[in-house]
Amino acid sequence: MFELKYDACRALAHVEKGRCQLISRNKHAFASFEELSKEIGNALSPGTVVLDGEIVCIDSKGRPQFKDLLFRRGNPCFFAFDLLYSDGKDWRRDGLVDRKAALAAMIRSLPVDSRLKYADHVERARVAIYEPTCPPKSSPAEM
Repeated sequence: MFELKYDACRALAHVEKGRCQLISRNKHAFASFEELSKEIGNALSPGTVVLDGEIVCIDSKGRPQFKDLLFRRGNPCFFAFDLLYSDGKDWRRDGLVDRKAALAAMIRSLPVDSRLKYADHVERARVAIYEPTCPPKSSPAEM
């Protein structure tokens, strides 16, 4: 299983009773994303949830734009890629496939325009992921 990497800020979303706090890897609160935090809290209210993910600004073509995130342009989204805790269940003891399935079900039940998104993954062999972007290899006879 390979997860997509966004040009973004890694964060934990800790939601409790409708309030969300976005926390950096260094355990600092992302206070500048107050609106995003409120939306995540409302979306997952009234439960207690901890998600691992990234704060991302997406352009009109769906591509991450780090400069927009850095300079606070646009509407950042939270792309969750892992469910760590949910309403009394510590999901860290379960396999990643099960955690991602539960996370997908949770997020896909939200409205399409929600700023809480599911960060998808690819389930293929390592080489197969890169084949569409790499030129075909020439055989020694063609060289």
